Amino acid sequence: MFLMFLLAMIPILWLVVALSILKMPGHKACVIAWILTAVLSIACWKFPVSGMVTAALEGVLNALWPICLVIIAALFTYNLILKTGAMEDIKKMLASVSRDKRVLLLLIGWGFGNFMEGMAGFGTAVAIPASMLAGIGVDRSEQLLAAWS
Repeated sequence: MFLMFLLAMIPILWLVVALSILKMPGHKACVIAWILTAVLSIACWKFPVSGMVTAALEGVLNALWPICLVIIAALFTYNLILKTGAMEDIKKMLASVSRDKRVLLLLIGWGFGNFMEGMAGFGTAVAIPASMLAGIGVDRSEQLLAAWS
């Protein structure tokens, strides 16, 4: 039974080694881990090939569905804000708060970023506020300095 546990750990250990020690790109390390998992499932546990293929397909779809849903929701929200003219209102409101770029950077990065995070989910809190900051003239070095301070 312990041997089966060790065999099941091989793909996970491979990912840890490939990503941390070998510094392999994630997409390559994951494909190799998937191949290892498929071979182990068929060879060691006598899992049918059709079951392995459908399980892999289900895993891919379960991984992609939330990501696609979040991207669609973020784009919908952003386009809705642009079409209704609310983006101009947001810009005017933010510009009236302070002329200090650091204050605006914090308001957009934290305030609007957290609003977008609550609306759409992971990832959007970086993409949309970053484009807004670039739109008001904040360069990348200022964004990085504010993120680390």
